[in-house]
Amino acid sequence: SDWDLWQELLPEGPESASTEDLAAALELVKGQPFAGVKKRTYAWAERDKQDMISAIGDVAHELARRALLAGNATLARQAAAAGLQADPGAELLWRDALRAEWFAGDLAGLNSTADRLIDLASKLGDDLEPETDELLDELLSRTNLRAGTR
Repeated sequence: SDWDLWQELLPEGPESASTEDLAAALELVKGQPFAGVKKRTYAWAERDKQDMISAIGDVAHELARRALLAGNATLARQAAAAGLQADPGAELLWRDALRAEWFAGDLAGLNSTADRLIDLASKLGDDLEPETDELLDELLSRTNLRAGTR
């Protein structure tokens, strides 16, 4: 199964894995685990599902972090997007996505990502985490500064 392949790629967790293995693991992600199956039929797998979602988020964040450190905004975008497929409400991954857009210099992408995040939080009736609010304020104020200098 894809989960068996995942575990073969990451036997000691994301911090110990190579960047290539992290990317290969995320290529296996096609959405949220057990999506599209009857909850009753797979009720026994709820804990496994949550473990998988958590693992996907950890790998996506680690790969995005490494990609940004290496100056690879494209890979950081891909990592954050893969993680958000599995856990759309993971603000850590949203912050990775925002940073990737900023690093890429894609101001429209940054604004679009910020809008999608704010819309999601509104739909869920949740406040954003303080770290997310601070990052949004910082990046969007820089965006306004950049736009004003053109």
